[in-house]
Amino acid sequence: MKARHNRGYLPDVAWYRQERCAPPGQPPHLEGPPDLAVEVLSPSNRLLDMIVKRADYAKIGVKELWLVDPDGPWAMVLRLPDPVGTPAEFVIAEEVGADGKLTSPLLPGLGIAMADLVAR
Repeated sequence: MKARHNRGYLPDVAWYRQERCAPPGQPPHLEGPPDLAVEVLSPSNRLLDMIVKRADYAKIGVKELWLVDPDGPWAMVLRLPDPVGTPAEFVIAEEVGADGKLTSPLLPGLGIAMADLVAR
């Protein structure tokens, strides 16, 4: 995935809608940025993920970004507003604490308990 200034990022998790993936029987490929990107924060990447990647992901059209801090544990769910303005910027849709559950309108029925996500 390319971002401004030719930055290339590989999120910890990336999800694409089926219609943006290669049809069955075709060589695998994905079109454009992921619909959902997940970045797991650590002391060495916290500022990069929360500031630089957040801005870059929004500008290239990632619809939803989860920033997950396993030490909290907590997560911030960011979404592009609909319709996207110019310049595109994420808005905080939800903050999920240790007892909460991560969900997304992009994936109806998905629910990931923070406690399960960060279990060690």
